[in-house]
Amino acid sequence: MLDGWFLFRLDTTEGVPAEPTRLESAVPNWAPGHMIHLGRRTLCVIGVREDAADAPPVLVVEVVPKGGTSNAA
Repeated sequence: MLDGWFLFRLDTTEGVPAEPTRLESAVPNWAPGHMIHLGRRTLCVIGVREDAADAPPVLVVEVVPKGGTSNAA
């Protein structure tokens, strides 16, 4: 946690780092189906993974097409 902020790594469903590669958020409990709004882009959380106790959690995300919806539910 960074002074009230939580750090997450972002990966794609293919298992590679997403763009951006990390997220600092005041929200500690992201879950599948939640949307991350990044200005002109939106990412949908597909899953949450804990790789190591000393590493930030990983949000598995996919890009939501403009005007579209994610395949996550």
